[in-house]
Amino acid sequence: MPPKRAAPSTSSSTSKRSKPTPPAVVTAGKSILTLASSTPANSDLILTSQQAWDLVAYTLHLESSSSTPGPAELSTSELNQKVSQLQGLVARGIEKLLKWKPSCKTSSATYSFEGICADPRVMAKMLGVEDATRFKAKKYTVEQFQDYIVEKSVYGNSRYTNLYLCGNVNLRWNHETGEYKWSGKYGISR
Repeated sequence: MPPKRAAPSTSSSTSKRSKPTPPAVVTAGKSILTLASSTPANSDLILTSQQAWDLVAYTLHLESSSSTPGPAELSTSELNQKVSQLQGLVARGIEKLLKWKPSCKTSSATYSFEGICADPRVMAKMLGVEDATRFKAKKYTVEQFQDYIVEKSVYGNSRYTNLYLCGNVNLRWNHETGEYKWSGKYGISR
């Protein structure tokens, strides 16, 4: 019976890409090349210990200053657009979770909607707070949630009745990772 797989080839060529060099190394390398090109060809290039330490310090400075920049600035219209997108996402997500269960008769069916909002400014604008990094959990009434947070009525349809949010709507927010979780109860009575 023939083998199912071909034997690994022993060719000398590799398909892996080489790793890119950090920009600080490139800069230091260019400065050393500039220094080398300015010296005569028949003399040896020898760095003094002070020049070597300066080069190391400059390299460390470049590496520390090349941290990732913060989030880009958003104009007011862009921020409002992202807030309305997040409001619609939360409202649609919760509406999809409102399905008939026997516990809907007593308004004790639960829902939990999770998502990610990477920009705390968008979450702060949606919640109407100054700084969204100052809290981990908040509790809203259904009226507050529908009037101020998602700015629409959130309800689900069942075969013979509508399902409404009941009690409080809870928000858990982790501003470091951007994860949020809306949870609460729903049922047939308001």
